[in-house]
Amino acid sequence: MKPRKRIRKVSPRKRLINATKDVIRELYRIKYGSRCQICGKTRNDLGLFHILPTGRYSRLELAEDNILWAGWFCCHHKFHHDFYLAKDIEKRIQALRGKTYYKRLQKLAETAPKMDEAQIKEYKEEYKRKLVEAKQDDTYPEITLDIG
Repeated sequence: MKPRKRIRKVSPRKRLINATKDVIRELYRIKYGSRCQICGKTRNDLGLFHILPTGRYSRLELAEDNILWAGWFCCHHKFHHDFYLAKDIEKRIQALRGKTYYKRLQKLAETAPKMDEAQIKEYKEEYKRKLVEAKQDDTYPEITLDIG
């Protein structure tokens, strides 16, 4: 007789976070299409890229300042797992977000309240509003890189 697999229960809070991330993904698919926001390459493996990792900075998991639309192998993996290649990705993020983005994120991490269900719902509603606006708008921002 085979041992039974344990079914992991997902908490209502985690379900709400996942639903919010789904809205963010849909919004970013509309805004940026299949182009990596960091390198500009057309990719099929695009997803949410958290500049500061969510394990350590869970309060910034849904903060728009901490999220980019990026490819896993072209940028995300390099940034978090390869010290030497991360320097190039860092320059590209600075070009997108400004030179002081890291200090701003650190300050936000220190001052942001712990995410309770009410705050997560606020994030979700804000992203839904932006999604509706993006669907109605026929012009989307172009990715421009000025690494110079």
